[in-house]
Amino acid sequence: MTSQNYERLDSSALQYRSMKKRLPIIIVLFGVLVAAALPAAVGWIARDQIDHSLAENGLAQDAEWQAGWTRSTLRLRNPGVNLELRMRHVPLRPVGWLAFSGRAIVTQPAATLDLQGQIALDGRLEAFASAPGLQIYGPATWNYRQPELRLVTRRDGSM
Repeated sequence: MTSQNYERLDSSALQYRSMKKRLPIIIVLFGVLVAAALPAAVGWIARDQIDHSLAENGLAQDAEWQAGWTRSTLRLRNPGVNLELRMRHVPLRPVGWLAFSGRAIVTQPAATLDLQGQIALDGRLEAFASAPGLQIYGPATWNYRQPELRLVTRRDGSM
């Protein structure tokens, strides 16, 4: 081998070593970028899905959003329901894609509901609703004290 060939080999080896040193830095920077962008992306997807559901039910015009990087708030005001729902995107406790809490005042049945829940990393939705009291009017009035509802669905929508 000539000295020119050795110089080429040395140059290639130096480039390889240099890249080997930079690779962990590139991986860390990529991870930081993904971690920084993920909450905003989850918030955007959640808003899009909720807006779609509200539009299907004719409630989109009653919704008001305050969107943030890691948190969002939905306020829904119409004659049937008064809702304020606070959402945390990619929360650390509980770990998941989205955690939410809020309060809904509904007219039929007349109740104030405390809401909380989360969308877990596996796509499972867990939602809880509770009320200090609930009245259902009809031929007979039904009064319930401290009713609770727990809803758990899998990613495919089955319960």
